[in-house]
Amino acid sequence: MGRVSLYGIIPLSYTRDHPGPLARDAKDAAIMLAAMAGEDPADPRTQGLPKVPALIDAATPVRSGGRVRLRWNTRVGVLPGYADGSSETAAARRAFLSELAAIRGVTLVEVPYPDEWDVLTGNDLNNVRLPERSEPFMPYLRSDLRGFGVSVIGWLQGALMGANEYVTGQRAKLLLLERVLDQVFERCDVVVQTSPTPFDAIGLPELGFPIGFTASGLPIGTILGGLPYGEDRLLSVVAAYQAVTDWHWRRPADPPAARLRTPVSRGRITAEEAAEQSQ
Repeated sequence: MGRVSLYGIIPLSYTRDHPGPLARDAKDAAIMLAAMAGEDPADPRTQGLPKVPALIDAATPVRSGGRVRLRWNTRVGVLPGYADGSSETAAARRAFLSELAAIRGVTLVEVPYPDEWDVLTGNDLNNVRLPERSEPFMPYLRSDLRGFGVSVIGWLQGALMGANEYVTGQRAKLLLLERVLDQVFERCDVVVQTSPTPFDAIGLPELGFPIGFTASGLPIGTILGGLPYGEDRLLSVVAAYQAVTDWHWRRPADPPAARLRTPVSRGRITAEEAAEQSQ
């Protein structure tokens, strides 16, 4: 949060918005982030932060004796249930952890969920984004609701949320950040996650990357979360993993041509149809 300027970006959530690169691999992401990051007089949230680290160096795999090793010895935290079950996704996660553990410098450690995790990641935290999303668009909400389509209820919910509920959500967010730092990162340097939430809400850096495919060809990914402004450590771990695997080079199969030719109705559609078409 604050590593890259928000100036010129369409707002969505004042306390959560954080742009970042989309790239083929960790090295390309580091190159892009190095160009994007830094102070901007037009965005005070970028000022007074820790110095941007040597991102490109961090994303350059280190080799010793013909083997890939981490640039820094790193404890990779694994939350309870991350790779449990018999699904294809769980199997891909287990394979990922096995491949990661084989890299020199990686130590896998079990880490707990912070106290009251379910409460602090529940509606109080998630709903706090709604008024922030609605606020910049209030003139449009007042003039014509049709422009917000099937998601109009969420926009109205944000416009009507009370200040006490909003403040409660913000306080929950700060408490969650404190507990993640104290109870999770006291045992690890980075942590494996299944979702960008809640790290995206509490301002911590994340890096998502592919780890496999399902039998039907759908991609499977995972996410690493890190300490505040610790993008270099995340990049170093993923760069090493990508040096010994090739999931980031593989492409999912193209969708069947028949689906691409299916005409879209010009009439009204249901919310379910809209969601299906968006996918």
